[in-house]
Amino acid sequence: MLLSQLGFLLFASLVTAKPIRPKTSPVPCLEYTCPKTDSANFPVDPNAPNNSGQSGLYCDYPPVPGATGDFYCIYNPTTGSLTLDHNAGLCPPNAIANPKKGGTKRSQKISPPNVASEPNSAYKKMIKRVGRDAN
Repeated sequence: MLLSQLGFLLFASLVTAKPIRPKTSPVPCLEYTCPKTDSANFPVDPNAPNNSGQSGLYCDYPPVPGATGDFYCIYNPTTGSLTLDHNAGLCPPNAIANPKKGGTKRSQKISPPNVASEPNSAYKKMIKRVGRDAN
């Protein structure tokens, strides 16, 4: 008998809980660009074509102007992290993050279940009855 009343209490508290609404918060949208120089201070060539056959953000660091394709870095376009170092270990570990024009995106934050803050009258009556039956 006591267990069935406790089960009812649990059921009643779940039924009377308020609905959960996910909270949103602004998260800046980022796009990534090549670091201006590699670790040896060679400047990036912003006009170098990607002839590497690799996908991603291609950053070419020629040792002399016009000599493209020998020393380059490939970055993940979504995270900005280095995915390929074809620059003798001189690639910076991350591309440069820049806010995109156009503002922010909304990210959903998952909230824990929202339990009713005040027990309803049926719940209060059941608590009194359980307390009385337990004695």
